[in-house]
Amino acid sequence: MKDNYDKLSEACKAHQAEVKARMKGFREEFQEACAHDVETLCKDIKPGQKRIMKCLKENSDKVSETCKTMLQEKKKSRGGIQ
Repeated sequence: MKDNYDKLSEACKAHQAEVKARMKGFREEFQEACAHDVETLCKDIKPGQKRIMKCLKENSDKVSETCKTMLQEKKKSRGGIQ
């Protein structure tokens, strides 16, 4: 899509910017709510390719309520965290 960005409609560009902003917001919320869990439960996991999310899912019984709540709310709003 980057190669053809200039060819996108203004509506598509606006939607892309909105999605990008929501993802940035999610990352910030995630970092705030789950930083301690990631540090303690997933400290040896290399970030990327959804490995941190997988680690938190595998350790769901140990994840803090704050992090668990944030992930559940995000899952509902997106139809599932990918």
